Amino acid sequence: PRLVFETGYTSNAAMKQMHRGISVLFVSFVSFCARGAKIHSEAISDSGIATSDSTGGTSGFQLPPEGSYVAIRGLKEGRWLRIQGCQVGHSSGGNDNLADSATAERFKLVGTGSGTYALHNTEWNRYLIMNGGSLQTSELLNEFEWAQLPAGGRFTLQPTPHGHGLWNTHNSRWIINENLAIKAGPVEEITAALGIGGPQMGVSRYDFRVLHQTYTRSCPGLHISHGASCKADIIGK
Repeated sequence: PRLVFETGYTSNAAMKQMHRGISVLFVSFVSFCARGAKIHSEAISDSGIATSDSTGGTSGFQLPPEGSYVAIRGLKEGRWLRIQGCQVGHSSGGNDNLADSATAERFKLVGTGSGTYALHNTEWNRYLIMNGGSLQTSELLNEFEWAQLPAGGRFTLQPTPHGHGLWNTHNSRWIINENLAIKAGPVEEITAALGIGGPQMGVSRYDFRVLHQTYTRSCPGLHISHGASCKADIIGK
């Protein structure tokens, strides 16, 4: 009986130690995100980007329907918008197709009313936000909690001469692909990207391709589990 008691005690102690370790790891991750809330765009990784142009994607200017998973690629420099943890950045390479493993570059197109959309990354359970002149991520919010977003989390996907532009009315700024980065542009008029009142422009920093993508990831893990939804992924929608 004594041996059994000591074994059980050792097992319980090990279990408690493991739980403490997980808690410390989770708190550390949250603290990092809190410290890194204001993020500049940078090249994070080129891995997971397909180089084949033979399958997937939706060509042309048609915007995928609300509720679709999309990938957003700058046409001027070929950069993909990306959320990695609580950082906004970009990756590069490939044509109009993403590998299945490139989940950081996939966003759910969430309708927020009045012709606006929010961009939710299921991999990290965060939304894209524009705050003044910087792109940031939201706190942990699932795809149904968009009403908690600030005004900077709602975008208009405006047709441009060569694709779509991402306009943020609250900040009067476009998202642009320029100087090897995807970032918030300067304060300007919405007409700046639309080719109005002047000669037809070539592909510009405002032009993005919004591509319909599949999404096959299983339920989110511990670090993004705050109200995360994975039902649609389980049933294959």
